[in-house]
Amino acid sequence: MDVLSESLKVIDVPLLWETDRVSFRTLFCYRLVVLILGLLILFFDILRMNYFQLLIFLTTWGFLMTNLFFALCITDQCLTKFQKNYAESPLRVQLRTVTHILFQTVFAMEGSIAFVYWAFFGSYYHDLFPEWWAQSYATYLHGGLLVLLWIDNIMNNLVFERKFVVIPLSLVVVYFIFNTIYCLVSNKGIYPVDFRSIIHYIVGAVGALITYLHFELGIFFYRKFKLKKEEESQLVFKKGETELVP
Repeated sequence: MDVLSESLKVIDVPLLWETDRVSFRTLFCYRLVVLILGLLILFFDILRMNYFQLLIFLTTWGFLMTNLFFALCITDQCLTKFQKNYAESPLRVQLRTVTHILFQTVFAMEGSIAFVYWAFFGSYYHDLFPEWWAQSYATYLHGGLLVLLWIDNIMNNLVFERKFVVIPLSLVVVYFIFNTIYCLVSNKGIYPVDFRSIIHYIVGAVGALITYLHFELGIFFYRKFKLKKEEESQLVFKKGETELVP
């Protein structure tokens, strides 16, 4: 068993949100603002089009999962603040475990979504939709969400465990299979690339690779800049005994 897994047994890091870097309130307010922005964009998208049409894009999957992550975090923080028995509730462990895995998943996928868009499709959509609002919208979905997740990653105590990399990788592969089947059945591509050409498969392979590499970057960042600090800040030694600091 690796060092990270052993550390989780001692300090229970995945169940800790607030850190010595930011306050509980700061983290809550940041997440609330991000979620409100996401809900506003979702609302206007639903008003202006059939939203189910957007579900064929991996970008939409990432957008929905990212906002679900922030919604679950806010729910947990509200329960922590206002529900007296929440600390001992099984719901607390279940909710934080799901959120912990969801964060790792969407963090890895958003890296791939941003890279693939700007490397392969950005210029095409820029020429197709040159309006400032369309460019702002595209930037938010293909990079903006990634930045927001990185900011949260700097502030939170969420852990990256390599065993969970299979989840975002599986989702990317499942989407690529769905994309290919959709293109073959409808005889038209989802993205501006010939789905019959080798480029289609290159884009899929690059997407999977970037997903894995960005997950590894999350592991590196946690172990390099957060793990040791969290161990020190969460463990207080009194009379030779270790006491956990919530």
